[in-house]
This record gives sequence, C-alpha cells and structure tokens, in this order.
Amino acid sequence: MFQGLDHLAIAVPDTEEALKVPVLTLAVQADEFRDLRASAISAGNVPAVSPAPTEMLANIYKGRLEDIEGWALFNDEKYSDAVAHLKKSTEILPAETPAWRTALWHLGAALEQSGQKEQALETYIKSYKGEPAPSAVRRSVIEQLYKRVNGSLEGLDAKLGAATTAAATAEPATTTADPAPTETPKSEPAPSISDETLKNASARLRSNIKITGRIVDSNKVGIANATVVLISPSGSVIAATTDNEGIYSFKVAPSEKTYRVIPSKEGYSFSPLDRALPGLFDDLKGIDFVGTKP
Repeated sequence: MFQGLDHLAIAVPDTEEALKVPVLTLAVQADEFRDLRASAISAGNVPAVSPAPTEMLANIYKGRLEDIEGWALFNDEKYSDAVAHLKKSTEILPAETPAWRTALWHLGAALEQSGQKEQALETYIKSYKGEPAPSAVRRSVIEQLYKRVNGSLEGLDAKLGAATTAAATAEPATTTADPAPTETPKSEPAPSISDETLKNASARLRSNIKITGRIVDSNKVGIANATVVLISPSGSVIAATTDNEGIYSFKVAPSEKTYRVIPSKEGYSFSPLDRALPGLFDDLKGIDFVGTKP
C-alpha cells in the first residue's frame, strides 16, 4: 500500500482500475494472507484462497486508502483532518477485519492527540476487543488513558471482555550469534523496553522511523563503504552502506518485535557482532560499531 499523500493523489482516482487486477482477493488482502502464503510456499504448495466478494474487497481497498491518508496526516500533526479520514475509513472497512482494527486504533491515536480522550478510549477498546493475539503495548496504552479518564483501572477488564483481560507477553529478544571464544567480540545483549516506552508507544507510532549509527575504527575514524544489514521481525533483509564518515541509516516500519543490525567489511571484525533492537517505536540514534583489523 502507498505511504505518501502524493502517491494517494494518484491512487484514489485509479481505484476502479486497481480493482480489476488478477487474484484480487490476495492483492487487496496481502497482509492478511502473508503468513498463509509463506507457510504454503515453504512446503512447496500454493495456498488455495477462495475469491472474496468484489464489493467487500472494494471496501477494504477504499477504506485502507482513507486509513493511510489519515495516518499520514496524523504524522504531520494535522489531527482534525486525520480524524475525518480515519472515521471514514472505519465506516467503509468491513467490521472485525484486521484492516478495520488497525484503522480504529489509528483513529483512537488521532482522537487522543486532539484532546478527545473519552472518545479515544472507546475507540482503542473497540479496536482491542476480540483481537486473536492481544498486544501488551496496546493494553498498556489503554490502561494509561483509562487511568487518566477514570482515575483507576476499576471496570476496565469488564469493558475489554474475558478474552482480552490478560495482556499479551512481549516477545523476548534473542541473539542469533553462537557463543564465541573470549577473544572474539560478543553480540551486544538486547536492551530492555521500559514501561514508559510501552505505555506511550502506540499512541505516537509513525508510519516510518529512522535508525542511524556510525561504524568507526579503534581511533574513532569513520569506516567508509562498510555494509550494514538490517533484519526485520518478518525476516526480510535490507542493506545500507556507510558514507565517508562511517554513517549509515535505515527507514523502517515501527514494530513491537525485534530488528537486528549486523555490520560487515572484508578484512574487519566488529564489536559488537550485531545489535538487537526490540520494541522499535521512535527514531533511534547511536547504533554504533567499532571495526578492527586482525
């Protein structure tokens, strides 16, 4: 899906043409079918997906366009305009679909930032209730706002329902590096996520966040043309190259799970070997490494 307002200006007029593509059900619901397709392909199969009604797919597509535009406006701090588009998105999208829940959560964030805290709380809860895998971060956001509105958490469990009263456990960060001899640099352990980060994260999530760092030698001189690999929570790999000052950067989507950064350059070893970045919600600076030659 498109991320920028400039792209949306092109996408919206072409909605009818977009809905004529082959395998429309998979094209419109690519996120929902990602895990199913990955599992089937890894087993050497092709997933059998029955075509969904065209009208429903059209509503998902149009609703997502409204959600994307509203979220882009939210990230530009144009909260009133964001609320208008996000409300329209929740009205168009089929209820109880993943896209509908996402749009509701975005609407809650926009309402909260525009000062409509009670409406925001109702919208957050509506998005959260019935989730197949309730999120610890979203639960924390709801609890924080509920306390501000009501003074305590009394009655919250009843509003959320029995199926969602237990918060989801955040995935612990792990390192993929094998144990190394003492003379070999070890992977840096993943930093813990503070309660404050968990509580505030979802309300301020942006479409993209930036990771920046520097790779230097033992004299703190930047190492140019080093390759830095970023592995996303889904396993996708992005590569960047350091500039003359040894600086690199990535723009990625926020995630409650763990990104991993790994540097490399022929003739160098690095300390740490890699860095794990769990609970990535805000721009992150200073993800640095030191390279040494044997």
